[in-house]
Amino acid sequence: MATAPDILGRGIYAPREVADLVSLYRPVSPAKVRRWLFGRSDREPLLAPDYPVHESAGASFLDMVDVLVVAELRRRGFTAQFVRRFQQRLQREDGGFHPLARKELVTLGKKVLVRTADELGNQELIDLATDQAYFSKGLEPLLKRIDYGRSLAERWRIAPGVVVDPQRSFGAPVVDRVGVPTGILADSYFANGEDTHAVARFFGIRRSDVRQAVTFERRIRVA
Repeated sequence: MATAPDILGRGIYAPREVADLVSLYRPVSPAKVRRWLFGRSDREPLLAPDYPVHESAGASFLDMVDVLVVAELRRRGFTAQFVRRFQQRLQREDGGFHPLARKELVTLGKKVLVRTADELGNQELIDLATDQAYFSKGLEPLLKRIDYGRSLAERWRIAPGVVVDPQRSFGAPVVDRVGVPTGILADSYFANGEDTHAVARFFGIRRSDVRQAVTFERRIRVA
C-alpha cells in the first residue's frame, strides 16, 4: 500500500468509485477499471497507476483521468493495443508521465493518433485516427471539463457546481463554492426528511449548494 505522503494531495479512489465517476460521461465497469489499472494474472495493466502495489491501494486522481480518456478511446473503437502504443508515443514526444492526463494531449494527440494507427497498419484504426473531427467530437468535450496546472490535470469540473480536486477532501467530489463533500450533504439531506433548508442552515451554506450536491449524488447512486 502506498504511504500517506504518497497519497496526500493525489486523491485515492477505489475502482468502484472511479467507475461511478467516469460513468457519468463514459460507461465503464469496475472490472474494466481494475483490469486497465492493475492488469490480470495473465495480462499486464494498460495504464501505469500511481499506486501499483495492489488494486486494494486504489487509484489516484491522475489515474482516474487516464481511465476517462481510455474509456472514450475504447468507446470509439480503438483497441487496447492501439491505446498502449498511443500512450507510449505520447510519452516519447512529451517526455512526461501520465501522458493521457496532460494538457498537451489535444495538441500532440491529433498527430500522434494518426502516426500510431499508421504504425499498426490497421485500416479501420487509420480511418478513425484521420477523422479530423475526432478530437472535437470525442476527447475535447471531456477534456474541457478538466483544469490543468503547468501540464498535468489538477481538477475535474465533473458537474454544475461540483468538482473533483485531489487537494480537497482527499479527492472526494465537493460543492466547489463551499468545499463540502457532496456525499455528506446528500446523506444529511436524506436523513433529515429531504429538508433542504435544515441542511443548509446546519452547514451554514446556501440551499442551492445542497441541491447541487443532492442532484449530483442522485446521478452517482442511480448509476
